[in-house]
Amino acid sequence: MIQEIATAARDSAALGGMKQQGHAIKLLTAWENGLPLTSAFATVHIINNIPTLSPKAIWAKIVAHGDFKAYNEERVEKAGKFHGYRITLERNNGLKATRQFTLDDAKKAGLEGKDNWKMYEENMCYWRAMGFVQDVVFPDVTMGVVRADAQGAMVTMDGDVIEGSWSAVDNKLAKLVQPQPGDLLTELVHTHGAEAVMNANGGKIPSTLAEMEYVRDRLSKPVVSLDDVDAITI
Repeated sequence: MIQEIATAARDSAALGGMKQQGHAIKLLTAWENGLPLTSAFATVHIINNIPTLSPKAIWAKIVAHGDFKAYNEERVEKAGKFHGYRITLERNNGLKATRQFTLDDAKKAGLEGKDNWKMYEENMCYWRAMGFVQDVVFPDVTMGVVRADAQGAMVTMDGDVIEGSWSAVDNKLAKLVQPQPGDLLTELVHTHGAEAVMNANGGKIPSTLAEMEYVRDRLSKPVVSLDDVDAITI
């Protein structure tokens, strides 16, 4: 089904411009994270060769979680002006945490001077704080999922990614040194098929370069049949 949808997406005038394998990776990412396949085109974004989820999609998963209890947001001001956001999440099992992200944090991270941050500073502070507290309180939901905003995408206050708001990293030199995650994943899916790739990685799509190299090594090893073995020495 994923391959059929990916083929249709490749040939679609509205969704064209991406190779079939890229659409397949988007669909696999949505499926693995419990999202409807067709939502992949709005919630999954390939940024710097890495499949990422929109903050809105991750937040929707947490709100729908059976252990979700409470949420609180606080707009932080400094000298009467916006300074950041403080977010608190709580689970029914008693786990509760608060995290914040401010313009001072953005400055330390080298983000404050960028044009996109100047345009969407409230949105970005909000979702960065949200991402930090989600990882603490709902690690069973996030499970290392890469957020689009953490890869440089700008988002609305509702958590939707603003298309084209990120710039790809110039990684031509890096490609000469080692394979990039998105490239290797595309190659694995194209060569072995999505099901084989996921089976080799314990039933989930590889999300790190180490996992992809592990899958590549597993799938590249020849399978020896017992019919080809004349004798077994114990």
